[in-house]
Amino acid sequence: MPYLSLKANNLGINYIGMKSINKKINILHLIPCNVKGGVEVGALRAKKDLNKKFNYRVKFIYRAKDNKLKKLIKGFFNIFYLIKITNKNDKTVLISSIWQSHILAFIVNLLQKKLIWVSFIHNTNYPSFINKIVCNKITLFSNQIIFDSESSALTFYKKKYNNKNNIIHFYFKDYKFPKFNIKKWKKRKIDFITVARNINQKGFFELEKFCINSLKNLNYIPKILIITDNLYNEVNLIKMKKKLNQKFNINIKMNLKNSKVLYYMTQSKYYFCLSKYEGFGATIAEALKSGCFILTTNVGEQKNYLYSNRKYILRDINNSINFKKIITKADNLSYYNRSIIFFEKKVSFYTDKMEQFISTLKFN
Repeated sequence: MPYLSLKANNLGINYIGMKSINKKINILHLIPCNVKGGVEVGALRAKKDLNKKFNYRVKFIYRAKDNKLKKLIKGFFNIFYLIKITNKNDKTVLISSIWQSHILAFIVNLLQKKLIWVSFIHNTNYPSFINKIVCNKITLFSNQIIFDSESSALTFYKKKYNNKNNIIHFYFKDYKFPKFNIKKWKKRKIDFITVARNINQKGFFELEKFCINSLKNLNYIPKILIITDNLYNEVNLIKMKKKLNQKFNINIKMNLKNSKVLYYMTQSKYYFCLSKYEGFGATIAEALKSGCFILTTNVGEQKNYLYSNRKYILRDINNSINFKKIITKADNLSYYNRSIIFFEKKVSFYTDKMEQFISTLKFN
């Protein structure tokens, strides 16, 4: 192994799918960190599906536990690594996702003109000023820009966007949904479920308020399942659970496999999303296909792919939800079937759209 690679490995830099494959096009998807987020999980799914036609690899810059100094050092070494990989293959596509990776891709693109840099935009809003500047300005220097949803594209351009070829949803063909009977929706064991990282962006700071205000008119103690990555990051979930213990039966599960998440969704009546900054809501799409009725903030692509009679927009979580009106729609088989037809007309598979997009690129 070359010296540079040895030194990078000693620093703990993650390599995913590094096995050399003799393919025509080398695709490297650059992501800051391997956390349990939609972008990260989706990219690894893409690697599995697209490796049949491309040398598709996922590169994580640093680890979640790394301090700022380690992140900076790993970023520096990754610049050399990316240049080296590009020199080995004349047909290299570097896809950057999330703001830190855009900065790295920008530097590599300045130093190495052989590659095609593609910026992948995933948000309709941004949690910080620097995040917004990088995602909306630095990415303009890339060769191509793609979006995870029409909502992300419209936010980026601030006007109508018609290039459907550059919209690539994080939705995959190999989802294995457990069998369920939507007619037995009322008998599902879990009342409410949410799946998200415990961060400000996903609205966890409003989780307690949602329980107290939005669910206050229920005449029973609801069972609530929270599937997340961290008990203490944005909200101390243990403390919140104890505080709400008398009125809510809250269960928390950590870092589950996708198959287990899908199982719990088929056991749940309502999926709720409190997210403030969203592109393509993959977990919301999974919940819909699992038979959950969706309670969601009005952000992201779910505005476009959710059928009107299978969703409730959380415009103000200080107000209580009238579940008497909702339950007649939630328990309706016809509405559920229509929601699936509506969804499938709006959403395309990631693998198909990425292959189509790659075929349009012009290499020198």
